[in-house]
Amino acid sequence: MSVNVDSFLRQFQALSAEQQIKVAEAIDRLTWAGRWAAVCERISIRTKDVSPPTDEQVDEMVRTVRREKPLSERSLTPPS
Repeated sequence: MSVNVDSFLRQFQALSAEQQIKVAEAIDRLTWAGRWAAVCERISIRTKDVSPPTDEQVDEMVRTVRREKPLSERSLTPPS
């Protein structure tokens, strides 16, 4: 790490937990667009030579999930 980053981290660690959270949230807001663009780029690179699944493939994937875990077990609503 560079001296500036090390210095910043030392200053950050000296902050109270509440201040650290505020700084982290601000950094998150400032870097969100760049991080999202990087994720999209990685997805694009990984999928450029892959064709989307056919309807039949999607149907089979859905059937597999349903066989592995019934709806009652996948539901967020607890059984009555």
